[in-house]
Amino acid sequence: MPSACATAYSAILPPLVREQLNARGVLAAEDHPLNQKLIAAQMQKMGVDLTLVGNGAEALEAVKTRFYGMILMDCQMPVMDGFNATRAIRAWERGGAQPEARLNPAYIVAVTAGALPGDREACLDAGMNDYLTKPAQAEDLARVFSAWAERMLAPAA
Repeated sequence: MPSACATAYSAILPPLVREQLNARGVLAAEDHPLNQKLIAAQMQKMGVDLTLVGNGAEALEAVKTRFYGMILMDCQMPVMDGFNATRAIRAWERGGAQPEARLNPAYIVAVTAGALPGDREACLDAGMNDYLTKPAQAEDLARVFSAWAERMLAPAA
């Protein structure tokens, strides 16, 4: 039997959104072990499968091997930060990506400690679709996931 906490988390996320996330894949790029545990626990409680990588270079390699509809991207990571990783993913989507990624680019969400004026704009300018500050709350993740699902399920214009 699921715990009350897990049930409350899963109730935040509509079943159709959860189904779409699991069908299309969720990737999180986060270098800090504590934040990795937090995001993994949140996703598990929401019933969302997650692939976790430790930096932007690993995120870029991951998207080249599997389509991910949703990417949660830390901005400040070693090896390759989230800004450069997002730019590289967007360039790959425009160029050598599999057809699904070219037609339906990943929804990339900055999940960052940066909360200064201009931080959100810097994330959007890098090609990210949305922005959350750490620690991301379940309600905020659900809002972002629902916005993504609305975009995915909207009829083509």
